[in-house]
Amino acid sequence: MTTLAVIDSTGTIVNRVVIEGDAWTPPEGCTTVEETDTPFAIGGTYIDGIYTPPPSPPAPPPINPNLDTKPARTAAQILGAA
Repeated sequence: MTTLAVIDSTGTIVNRVVIEGDAWTPPEGCTTVEETDTPFAIGGTYIDGIYTPPPSPPAPPPINPNLDTKPARTAAQILGAA
């Protein structure tokens, strides 16, 4: 089996496919390159024979220490029912 990276006309990796044989054709406007040692990530680029992984996702925002994390009161508690 062979793993191919599917690359659009801008050099962005838009998909990865695993094929047996050579009967698969990429979508119009795309090319493929066989992955060897390093798997390519969707969102990365492959331009002039150079693979560049996609950027890392941004870090999550810090948690506000002043945020009230206690559970909300139930309707019964609000209405004074037991």
